[in-house]
Amino acid sequence: MPLASCVMVTKRPDMARRAIDCYARQDYPSRELVIVCDGEDGYDALHAYAAARAPGPLVTAAVATRSRPLGALRNMAIEMAQGEIVCQWDDDDLSHPSRLSVQVSHMLADDAGACFLTDQVQLTTHDRSLYWCDWAHTRGWPLPWSTIPNTLLCRKACLGRYPESGPLARRSEDTEVMRALLARTTVSRVSGLGWLYVYVSHGANTWHETHHREIIRATGMDAPELVSRKGDLIAGMTAYSLGELVVRDWSGDEAYRITTAPVDRNSDAA
Repeated sequence: MPLASCVMVTKRPDMARRAIDCYARQDYPSRELVIVCDGEDGYDALHAYAAARAPGPLVTAAVATRSRPLGALRNMAIEMAQGEIVCQWDDDDLSHPSRLSVQVSHMLADDAGACFLTDQVQLTTHDRSLYWCDWAHTRGWPLPWSTIPNTLLCRKACLGRYPESGPLARRSEDTEVMRALLARTTVSRVSGLGWLYVYVSHGANTWHETHHREIIRATGMDAPELVSRKGDLIAGMTAYSLGELVVRDWSGDEAYRITTAPVDRNSDAA
């Protein structure tokens, strides 16, 4: 199995612990965790936490706060990575234990240079609501692609570099990289498994809450689709410790409720 480097950039050490826990539970054995901290506050404690929780190789570094834009920090993490495969591992989102193994197997089976999900579930923490977002089927917000930028998994040799200057260096840097990959290499797409990735809207994201609401309105499933996939969603979400969640359609109407493992009170995602 090729080594997969999960690369995380964080300025929120407390929040990053939950992403580290998700990494620790991955069922893909050949992996390493690479963390770059934007700021030294909390770095030592985060390194210690990751060393205690994360199996396999661990590489970490910290830079002065806001000394480099996000794109440059991502490039730094990739340069530190030893894996043949690189996987974006955002600090505030959650990944199912089989995310790595599913995406790697799809990419290898398709002999592709990269792999993205076309589905994700979106969690809004303030009201504990869950939406299943399918980027392959949108309404009122045409997208030139069906792939979700933050779910990137890619052969390192194909990846290229994130922008380090201009507005794209601080936001939408992963979208720019995805566009380049779609143009120059074969991309594998994983569909119908939205629970592999939980996109967490917690009010302090890089993008404002309005942007998250636009994603839900444009890509969220309607109630009949959610009902037809209820069993799959419940089975997939059992891997997360989020307690009771309200599953809503794209308009915000409640479809049903599901109960996962008890809430981890030490998690910002809770």
